Amino acid sequence: MLRPRVVSVMFVSGSKGGVGKSTLVANLALLFDVDVAVVDLGVDGNMSVSMLHGVSADCPGFLDSVLLGSEPRIERSKYAGNVYVVPPGRVRGFRATVLSMANRDVLKSRVDRFVSWLRDQGFQVVLFDAPANAELMSLLYVSLLYSCDIINIVVEPSPLCLEAVQSWWDNFSRAISRSSQIVNLIVNKYMRSMNGSLSYLCKYTINGTVHKIPFDSYTLLLSNRCELAVRYREAEKFNKALQSLYKALCHQISSYLGISKSSIRKGRR
Repeated sequence: MLRPRVVSVMFVSGSKGGVGKSTLVANLALLFDVDVAVVDLGVDGNMSVSMLHGVSADCPGFLDSVLLGSEPRIERSKYAGNVYVVPPGRVRGFRATVLSMANRDVLKSRVDRFVSWLRDQGFQVVLFDAPANAELMSLLYVSLLYSCDIINIVVEPSPLCLEAVQSWWDNFSRAISRSSQIVNLIVNKYMRSMNGSLSYLCKYTINGTVHKIPFDSYTLLLSNRCELAVRYREAEKFNKALQSLYKALCHQISSYLGISKSSIRKGRR
């Protein structure tokens, strides 16, 4: 029997940071019932995923592998035995931007090789947490969009964030070229008073759906304390919505892998 291939899921937020994207990625990873590789792309110095999982970011990582050919280091999360974090690496800032200006096809090939390497390590699911500032990764950002199977655009329901999403869509939607690719939109920190005003957001999806994660003050407090909300029952509103998002993603991932949803889904807390 052939081994199922790996599915790559990328989380982006347009040019507006601070929308809770990394918090979603870090918490979501704990729900899977298979080994999950979370790739922290904090080239801008914001390495929230690594911090939330208690992993040191000061070691070779994704950028070292893709841009320099070094073998990345995979660190197991301190809080979940099935979650492994690949840090951004030691190539950061301006140097990362310059090296990311290589030929797009070459970069895509390197990204695909990196994902295949993770598959060979036994991972079926890879979550990429992309930086808000796509310019820092130049063509490498576009190559990731080409390569990833599922792309989740995370926004806050504010005029500034929605404007940033429109700008992102205008600049990068052409990179989503495969008919099988899925684009979901996740409205984080959502409030019921905004119901109806966000109905037009479905235009930013491709083969996917719009998900709403309600504002939860306890989750915000835990994130500021660098703790994972999914481990606390007090963050009930957030965790309930995260479970719903997780089940939808499991359905999309299982369709790629050609396996039962129950093979990747358990929904642990």
